[in-house]
Amino acid sequence: MVFGAVDDLWVDSVGNLSVVDYKSTSTDKEISLDDHWKQGYKIQMEVYQWLFRQNGFPVSDTGYFVFANAGKNRPTFDGRLEFELSILSHLGHTDWIEPALLKIKDLLDSETIPKPSDGCEYCHYSKTRLLAVSKRG
Repeated sequence: MVFGAVDDLWVDSVGNLSVVDYKSTSTDKEISLDDHWKQGYKIQMEVYQWLFRQNGFPVSDTGYFVFANAGKNRPTFDGRLEFELSILSHLGHTDWIEPALLKIKDLLDSETIPKPSDGCEYCHYSKTRLLAVSKRG
C-alpha cells in the first residue's frame, strides 16, 4: 500500500491540482532544492503527484515547496522567530514510480537477500556497524 498525507493543494486556472509541501528550516544559505538530502523532498512530491493521478485527479507536473526559513541574522532571540517565506517549484517526473514499486515487490517476495550496494547509504551503515561489532568481539 502506498499512501501519503499531502500538506496542501492549489488549483490552477484550468482545474489541475498542484501539490504543495511546506518545509521549515533555519539557514543563512539561499533556499534551494539542490542539497543532497533534499532529493527526498522531490521523491515525496512525485509520489504525491502519482497517487493523485492514480485516484483520477488532474495533476500538474509542477509542484511547489513553501519554505519557512527562520532567520539567524537577529542580534538576540528574545523568544521570537522571524520567518522568511520562499516558494520553489519542482517539475515532477513520476514514470520511475511504478517500476520502482514492482522492483520492491519482487524483492519482498524473494527468498534471496540482495547483495549490498556501494551506492546505498544503508548498506554502508550496516557494513560499518557489523565491522565495529566484530572488532569488539
